[in-house]
Amino acid sequence: RRHAQLERTQTGWQVRDLGSQNGTYLDGKALLPDIPEDWDSHQTLRIGPYFLHLQVGKGYDYQKMPFSLSVTPDMVEVHAGQQTELHLTIRNEGDSVGEFGFKMDRFPADWVTLPAGPLRLRPNDPPTVVKVLVHPPKAEDILLGRHRYLLTMSSQANEQEKIAVPGVVVVLPAEEHFSAQLLPTEIVGKGRMQLMVANAGLMEKTFHIAAPNPDNKLRLGMWQLKKLPETSQAIDREPQKGNRKLPSSSLSTASGRLPFFRRLSSAPRQALTRLQSGPRRALNRILPGLGSLMPRLKLPASISLQPDKKNQASVKETSHNFRDKYKELVFPDALYTEVDVPAGQEETVYLSVAPRKRPLWGRENHLLPLEIAVSNGNGRQQTVTGQLETKPRLRTTAWTPWLILLALFACSLTTYTFLLKDNATIPAMLSSSRDRDNDGLGNLSEVYVYQTDPNNPDSDNDTLSDAAEIADGINPNRVDTDGDGLDDAREQRINTNPRLADTDNDSFSDGWEVLQLGTDPLTADPLSTIVLLRSTPFPTATSTPTSTPVPINTISPPTTNSELILRSRSQEDGYILQMGSSGQLVLENNETLQVGEGKENDQQTKTVLSFNTAHVPDGAIIETAALRLYQINFAGNITSLGDLHVDIAQVSGFNDNTAIEGEDFSASAAIINAITLIPASSNEQWVTGILSETGKQALNRQGVTQFRLYFTLPNNNDNLEDWVRFYAGDAERNFRPELIISYTLPG
Repeated sequence: RRHAQLERTQTGWQVRDLGSQNGTYLDGKALLPDIPEDWDSHQTLRIGPYFLHLQVGKGYDYQKMPFSLSVTPDMVEVHAGQQTELHLTIRNEGDSVGEFGFKMDRFPADWVTLPAGPLRLRPNDPPTVVKVLVHPPKAEDILLGRHRYLLTMSSQANEQEKIAVPGVVVVLPAEEHFSAQLLPTEIVGKGRMQLMVANAGLMEKTFHIAAPNPDNKLRLGMWQLKKLPETSQAIDREPQKGNRKLPSSSLSTASGRLPFFRRLSSAPRQALTRLQSGPRRALNRILPGLGSLMPRLKLPASISLQPDKKNQASVKETSHNFRDKYKELVFPDALYTEVDVPAGQEETVYLSVAPRKRPLWGRENHLLPLEIAVSNGNGRQQTVTGQLETKPRLRTTAWTPWLILLALFACSLTTYTFLLKDNATIPAMLSSSRDRDNDGLGNLSEVYVYQTDPNNPDSDNDTLSDAAEIADGINPNRVDTDGDGLDDAREQRINTNPRLADTDNDSFSDGWEVLQLGTDPLTADPLSTIVLLRSTPFPTATSTPTSTPVPINTISPPTTNSELILRSRSQEDGYILQMGSSGQLVLENNETLQVGEGKENDQQTKTVLSFNTAHVPDGAIIETAALRLYQINFAGNITSLGDLHVDIAQVSGFNDNTAIEGEDFSASAAIINAITLIPASSNEQWVTGILSETGKQALNRQGVTQFRLYFTLPNNNDNLEDWVRFYAGDAERNFRPELIISYTLPG
């Protein structure tokens, strides 16, 4: 190995450390690598375990090298798998033509490319620049960091004439290269796109995929591979004797060659094609594009009776087979996902792209751009683009507006004929006195403006006349305009606002404060009241004591105790996200339910459950009824939101139907706080609440009973998520919400 270098110069001797491990010391001072130091005769040089002293001789003249060498730059950086250049500036300062060779020590030979042969230079020519390529390989086991080298230039005529120049090469990690490709780049109507991500790096990498959807005009989704159950292997059995059948291939092959059988097999398909294309062509003649509104029949694929041996090995995956293997995950707005790609491999992400809405009419198709960004997490990003072409439902032409006006005129004429000729009630009413019910509103105003009953001065039967309710800005067709549980007449008596569910704006509805909490709905309650409510049970209605009759000895019929377990209906349960003043977002068909506060203070979620309580036998006496939910997990400080309350809807459901709608969030309820639940302090626990007496009476024995879950407070103003999640009716059977009813049947 090389430890140090001694060199004679014009001024004397110099010593240079060549990057040794144990160092070179001059008078006890360690020398820096590759930096020459002058060595005087009075100084002691230590190289390893040896000590050297300089004794200068007499009569020796310094001989200058007949050539010069410099390297630029003396330190370079290069990534593994790439290359860089070193520039050697060489000049022949001798008296004759010289040939020079090059050698690089302390550096891997396959990492550098030196000049192939000797370099021939004429004396005193201008300096010559020679390029040396440095190219460390791209490999997993490459040694990264600083690599010192010693570049030596020697004369071919005299090997004693040589110059050594040190330098440093810093090898950096290989750059992470990847590529992204989108196929196809254009889709008409809706369809699937394939995003292919290729990883050219040395390690497995997670790539982030983002497709912004600023105007929310696109419906973006991703197809995920389903977890298919393992299928049992089929076992071939020998056919029993006497039950052998002739192979059907020979019969089908022979019959498929006859023209009669070919026409017979294609006749049903041709008939169906004419059946669906005939009316569509007729409608297109009336209005271009009108025929596209007709539904298309799913025609069976034509089947050839003669098998094609060439096509038996290649089976194209149809849309039906694709949906059997993959399930679609639809994103609410923008698309964000990740994909892991091994080193040197490629992964494909299947995307679904469709328009949120199709334009009703137009002359040309609309183009919706799609931009997908793929990044590796280290600042490198590639963007691929595509577009979705949507067709209008109706193709408009120059005379289309006149056709629409003609259709509107026909509808108006039909309506006028019905009102004045076919419907005798309205003409009779309009021809009678101006105010039949004497409520201060004319018949025409009640029928066409307010949609109230012109024969009833109080259309909603809330003891307030229609005219009085309209004058006060109250809905004359609803008993409870604001849906807070108090009818409009009672709110006027207690001076609350019948148009506002929470008059004092303290997050408690007027009906809840009056009927359940017993607080003043005109005065906002502080937070201390909430703490008191959590430690004090809600007041229950008490009946007036009556005289007790004298008991009579009777024989009680025997009773039968039974228990009925009902599970939530998956098609009618879900949760609703209230996003401030921007409306509600209904989330259904999920395996989980959520109650609590969202990411922002104005976001609140409520859950709606539905049970078919018509299964309770007729005449049954309900002893107890309990709501049982399986808690999955929770986030934040849910105890700061208060208790978990459960309301029961009217017989017809929240908002007069059992379907999950955004209006169910604030729709009026038949029973408020029929159950009080306390969430579990740990995850994966059952939470149970017992129905009150009024709650048991509110169960709909003729159909579906709906429950609504929410916390006492909508938020705790901490700008953090505070929610609890339960399993829904779409989950596994053993974890679905349960309504357990214990009842007795008289003997």
